[in-house]
Amino acid sequence: MNPTKLEAAGKKVISLLDQIHGLWITARAATQRELFYKLLNVFDTQAQVNSQLQQIVKWLEIPRSCLNVFASQKGLVAGMVTFCKGSASLDCRNAGTGILVSETLLEVDRIESKASYIVVVEKEAVFQTLTEQQIWNILFFCMTARKNMMAAQCGYVGDFDPHGISIFLSYQYGSSVFEGRSLSCVDLHWIGMCSEDLERLPAETRLSLSGRDRALLQNLFDHPTVKCCERLKQQCIFMLHHDTKFEIEAIASLGLDYLGRYYIPSRILKRTWI
Repeated sequence: MNPTKLEAAGKKVISLLDQIHGLWITARAATQRELFYKLLNVFDTQAQVNSQLQQIVKWLEIPRSCLNVFASQKGLVAGMVTFCKGSASLDCRNAGTGILVSETLLEVDRIESKASYIVVVEKEAVFQTLTEQQIWNILFFCMTARKNMMAAQCGYVGDFDPHGISIFLSYQYGSSVFEGRSLSCVDLHWIGMCSEDLERLPAETRLSLSGRDRALLQNLFDHPTVKCCERLKQQCIFMLHHDTKFEIEAIASLGLDYLGRYYIPSRILKRTWI
C-alpha cells in the first residue's frame, strides 16, 4: 500500500475509534448510519463505515453492541412473545403487522413467551401475510422476518433458490465477522420451500437459474453443512440439474392461506423439515 493510501486508511480507523470513544465516555449510543453522517468528510459510503466497524470488531473480539454502535432497525417480530421493562410491556400478538426489530428492543428486563416454535421468514411481504392470518393461533408461534432469535424449536421459510439456502446457512452459523458467530442458531431447521413442492405448483412458477445463482450453488457445495446434510445437498443438486428455482409466493397458487394454515404447520408437526 502506498503512503497516501496508508494515511487515508489510518485516518478512517482513527476517526471511527474517536467517535466510538466519544460514545463510551458520554454513555450514549449511535447507529451505523449516524456515524456515517458524522464522518462524511472521511468516508465516501455507508458500506465503508460498516466494513471498518467489522474490522474493529474482529480486532477487539467483542460484539459491535459493546461499542455502543447499533445497526438500524432490521426485521420484524410478531406472535407469542412479550417484551417487558418495568411495569410496561409490549405484546407482539397485538402488533398488527409486526414490531420493528432493533438492538435496543432487547434492552428490556425480561422477555416472556409461550411459543413452542419460532419461524424465521425470508421475505417481509410473506411475513405480513402470515401476521394477517395470525398463524400463532394455529400453532404456538413466534415469527421474525430476517432476524435471528433463539428459543423453542426454530424453522426457516425461504425461496427455493441458492440465495434462500445461503441466507438459511447464515442464520444457522452466523456471518464471518466476530459478532456474527455469537448470533448463530445451529438448531435452525429448513421448513421450505423444497423441490418436492414443485409437484403441486403450476409450471409457470418455475424460474431458470441465473449465472449468479449457478456460481453461488457451486460455493454452497463446498459448505460444510451442505456436505454433511444429504437432504440439503440434494436440494442443491435438484436446482442445478433441473435449472429450476421458485419463490415462496408461488405457494399462493394453492390458496392464499395455504402457506400459513397448512404448509408450515404440517411440515413442523410431521417433522418433515431439514
